[in-house]
Amino acid sequence: MKIQKLTIIIPAFNESEILVNSVHRLLAIEDQVAEQHADMLGMRADIVIVDDGSTDQTWSLVEKLHKENPRIRGLQFSRNFGHQAALLAGLQEAVKTADFLVTIDADLQDDPEKILDMVSMAMDGDEIVYGVRNNRESDTWFKRTTAQGYYWTLHA
Repeated sequence: MKIQKLTIIIPAFNESEILVNSVHRLLAIEDQVAEQHADMLGMRADIVIVDDGSTDQTWSLVEKLHKENPRIRGLQFSRNFGHQAALLAGLQEAVKTADFLVTIDADLQDDPEKILDMVSMAMDGDEIVYGVRNNRESDTWFKRTTAQGYYWTLHA
């Protein structure tokens, strides 16, 4: 598979304290992907941040990041519609120009370095690649239990 463009979608709600660092880390990962697969990619990459009605400085940071780097784009909701709505909006926007989409939370609680592995898997022919967290020690008991139930049901 030849990937023409990679887009990372970040739903964001009141993420001003961490957004800049997260975006810079993801840009570096996109650059690594392009470098590692230069022979197979027509690689272009960007990041779409969906501000889900934040009440802090998240949107002004998105605007600042875009001015510094046009690879960063943003969508702004008029109010908080929720994480899933932000993901969907980001996917609907990104699919217009990209053929490989990755979603990740702004706090990077899931290992963003796995994006490198995911792209490699796609390059090897996998049409859908998704990550499943295998360590939930930092999650609350409720979150751990509901996640385990979900994945048990998914594999049943």
